[in-house]
Amino acid sequence: MIYDNCIKYIRDEADKLHTPNEWSRRSILFLGMDSLAKSLIYILKDYGSKISVTDSGYRFASYSDIPVIRNTENVSGHCDVIIVTEKKYFDDFSALLSSSRAEIIDMTFLRMNYFPKLDLPPNAESITLREAQLEMTEMMSCFHEFCQKNNLRYSLDGGSLIGAVRHKGFIPWDDDVDVVMPMPDYLRMLKLLPGNMPSKYELQSPHGGEKVVSTVTRLVSKNILTGQNHYPVKYICGMGIDIWAIAGFPESIKEQTEYSAELEHLGEVWKERIVIPFNNSDEFQNECVRFGEEMLELITAYDYDKCSFAGYAYIGRILHIRNKENRALPKTLYDELELMEFEGKSFSCIRNFDNYLTQMFGDYMQLPPPEKRVAENSDMIYRSK
Repeated sequence: MIYDNCIKYIRDEADKLHTPNEWSRRSILFLGMDSLAKSLIYILKDYGSKISVTDSGYRFASYSDIPVIRNTENVSGHCDVIIVTEKKYFDDFSALLSSSRAEIIDMTFLRMNYFPKLDLPPNAESITLREAQLEMTEMMSCFHEFCQKNNLRYSLDGGSLIGAVRHKGFIPWDDDVDVVMPMPDYLRMLKLLPGNMPSKYELQSPHGGEKVVSTVTRLVSKNILTGQNHYPVKYICGMGIDIWAIAGFPESIKEQTEYSAELEHLGEVWKERIVIPFNNSDEFQNECVRFGEEMLELITAYDYDKCSFAGYAYIGRILHIRNKENRALPKTLYDELELMEFEGKSFSCIRNFDNYLTQMFGDYMQLPPPEKRVAENSDMIYRSK
């Protein structure tokens, strides 16, 4: 993976404003818990600054051991500096900003397009999204055959399942394949798949002892590449299949909601411990291994085969599901499968797809507005010769 951790550029911008020693003597207030704020917190904690955060919409009581303040009344009286990391905060906190005597620092320009571009691999050539989709269809055929041979259950999911239903193939602007696997099958796949796929494909997983930016396990092509961002890390990676594990969930709604929150909260810890300090050191490699073990322990907390409910084992917040507080669904939705057409092939899909997709997306047959019909994750797409 070709990558650049832009945390060093963010640190440079912070150092232009105050020296590390000066920062250490300041009390700083952040107006929200976005990714830039988290990156600056990482830097300023290292400098020894006193940090506070206000964010009424943040789901958790603290971030990185810093309590998150819900009530903004008189909050600015306890800080020397207010750092603004999103333009909308100037409107959201206008009363606080206008009445505060603190130094107000606008850092909203620190977006990913502000940082240097990555250098492409030698001899990389630009290709179309459709060419990449055809390569991923071939990859999906290999994955399907592997699962059939080893009696592993899987289903197309998310945009790929919508694509199978609505387009009989890729949504025209989709830039990856999504599948889900019940936890027992997912764990067997992690052991069996390496070495049993064509050499041009590679399995990348946070549970495999590798350094990865995402907590989703992926089967990727080494030949079809695209640029992606996971603030503050820019990277060029293979395109392919996102493999989402489905975990068993507890029976009561209260416990399901609590477990969903645990999975989401560990994603915040992942951001702090893995994404923001991403580097090549042996110490960091060891941290990745330790974190992968923590993740695996949490996502296997409930025995899938004994549970009536199941849901995404994803470490982090899931944006596309309608009930964002509770991921649990009846397990039968994931267990009852059938073959459906996808790009002229037949792949495994959830049999009761209408109920499933409606719970996830609402009216999934309705096309989004034209301005939304674009690839969400990929920049330019390249073939590496």
